Amino acid sequence: MNILGIADVTAKGIDFNSQIYSCPEAVSERWYEVAMMTGGWKVIVKYNKVNTSQIHCFDVTNKKWLLCTTVNLHADVDGKINNYFSAIQKLMEIRQQSKSRKTR
Repeated sequence: MNILGIADVTAKGIDFNSQIYSCPEAVSERWYEVAMMTGGWKVIVKYNKVNTSQIHCFDVTNKKWLLCTTVNLHADVDGKINNYFSAIQKLMEIRQQSKSRKTR
């Protein structure tokens, strides 16, 4: 039986019941980058209490349910995720500096 709930989209992933989830659509649509810049947002999820390794998030833009699975953040021994987000932040700063120079 599926139960409805609310999850938070964050820079680390989709946070629901103290677990982090992700799916290919959220990655390709840059949900986590947007969440990093905006502070995140809430999404409706449906889940089964028996199987917490996956949830379905409702994508309001595309009006469909997305299958999301748990992510093991501790498996990122090399800090690749942090390096990725640091690089994104640096690129955003460079872009902002470039825009500021053009408006002068």
